[in-house]
Amino acid sequence: MTFLSKFDATCSNCHKPIIAKRHYIAWTPDQRGRAQHYDCLSPSLNPSPAPSETAADSQPTPRLAEPQAIPSEPPIQAKPLEYLPLTEKYRPQLIADFIGIAEAKSVLGALLKRPRPCALLLTGPPGVGKTTIAMAFAKELHAGLIHHASAKLTVEAVSETLNRIQYYPESGGWWVVLCDEADKMSPHAQLALLSALDSCNTLRPSFGGGMVESQPLPVIWIFTCNGEGKTLTDSPKSFEPRFLRRCLKVKFPPINGELPYFLAHIWCCEHRNPNEATPLERLDAIAHDAQGNVGEALQSLDAALLTAS
Repeated sequence: MTFLSKFDATCSNCHKPIIAKRHYIAWTPDQRGRAQHYDCLSPSLNPSPAPSETAADSQPTPRLAEPQAIPSEPPIQAKPLEYLPLTEKYRPQLIADFIGIAEAKSVLGALLKRPRPCALLLTGPPGVGKTTIAMAFAKELHAGLIHHASAKLTVEAVSETLNRIQYYPESGGWWVVLCDEADKMSPHAQLALLSALDSCNTLRPSFGGGMVESQPLPVIWIFTCNGEGKTLTDSPKSFEPRFLRRCLKVKFPPINGELPYFLAHIWCCEHRNPNEATPLERLDAIAHDAQGNVGEALQSLDAALLTAS
């Protein structure tokens, strides 16, 4: 320990000014060169009594108040089901809950039991549940979900997604990449996806350079698009032939047969007067006007329930 005769600084312990003419100053190795009052040293470093100080200097240093934790914001309360629109209240959460799309339920149900890397192209009219069933599939598979909204699948987005799926997801061991309205993506984005969708894509970068053959990445690609043709289930002509050859095509026909019964079930659950007869003719008209679009039919039913007595 070295005593300095001339030094003006601030004590690192009590944070009071040190005046060389009035105080002894210690330079302590354990304090990494920080100046201290002699009285502020620990007893092991202060064997001899300190010189006399004024009463003002000998007062104990007030303790700083403990920092108070910032209260967290209250959690957002989920809206009660009665305040949700019918399109959200009756949105299917499981593949088995969907109506009228037997082929799609069979394909996705088989993939749930034995998942494998592949690419699916879901084609059909709007409102039949293409995006909803893809999200339900990812939920039941406990897979990591990467969702690209309408017309957002650019070349840059494809490159970012390809880099992301090189790592395992947080849970489940599988990735589900959902691309909505894929028929609107550019030809360049389709070409960027060709190598990722190729079933022979098993080459991986090797440490130190070069490529090495390995297992395919645990990724299931799901593309949705609005179909063409008489039944609105044909693939759009905007797709590259090479892109289509790499996808399993799953058709979503308009939901007509089961839709009136589905609307009648919701009417019985939602109508305020359970003793009133179910207006089957009105529900049939709603289903006919919707032309198989479940979302549009539920919106029309929601309006009919609001105006019903």
